[in-house]
Amino acid sequence: MKLWLAIPMLALLTAMQTSLAPSLDIGGARPQLVLVFVICWAVVRGEAEALPWAIFGGLLLDLLSSLPTGAHLVALCLVAFGADLGHRFLHGSNLLFAVVAVLLGSVAYGGLLLLLSGYAPHRDLATAALSHQVLPGAVYNLALMFPVLALLRAFDRRFPRPL
Repeated sequence: MKLWLAIPMLALLTAMQTSLAPSLDIGGARPQLVLVFVICWAVVRGEAEALPWAIFGGLLLDLLSSLPTGAHLVALCLVAFGADLGHRFLHGSNLLFAVVAVLLGSVAYGGLLLLLSGYAPHRDLATAALSHQVLPGAVYNLALMFPVLALLRAFDRRFPRPL
């Protein structure tokens, strides 16, 4: 993605995720805009192109988050790596892959954040957070995936990968 567009876009998504997303809470689930962007970019382009945006988005989220430093960075990078790897093995970016990548990526991201934030020793709290926030959040992210994926595919057609 063009650097001049991706950096402001990720900054805007990060600001929206940390300020606007809490007001969009549905039953404990919140949209994870940066995560959806990174996964959708991995679906559209693959070939490790999502990893730099996972790093940048993770750093921005870590700056604005109360979680331990580096939690978002590590979780986003691992999810982006997995999505890029899936793109490589499936040789393309179809809608089914996008749906599976967003659902699995959202659950993995939420689980990693729970683990990195110290919920792991508190099984009851972790189970409650998983069932009331992470799993519904994955469905929320799936709903957000469709417009984000459409926009990123349009961007990819307008600015194709240099050969």
